[in-house]
Amino acid sequence: MSLIKIDGLKIAYEFHEWRLVALNGIDLDIGEREFLAVVGESGCGKSTLALSMIGLLPTPPARVLEGSIVYKDRKSIRLNSSHL
Repeated sequence: MSLIKIDGLKIAYEFHEWRLVALNGIDLDIGEREFLAVVGESGCGKSTLALSMIGLLPTPPARVLEGSIVYKDRKSIRLNSSHL
């Protein structure tokens, strides 16, 4: 059973005339009693992923373009650009 499941998460930061895609199609499936370490260089999207998982993503400037986050069989995020 999945504790948290992320499917096709795409998040961008939008400022005036430009858009920076921070996450592009993230898929994760973390089971109970499993651990995940997210590592990478500065600016690669680690904090954006974490903030989106706990519902603290600053919108605006961040915008969920597509994807879903399901925690314990309850949808946290199920958005695409047509809903925004």
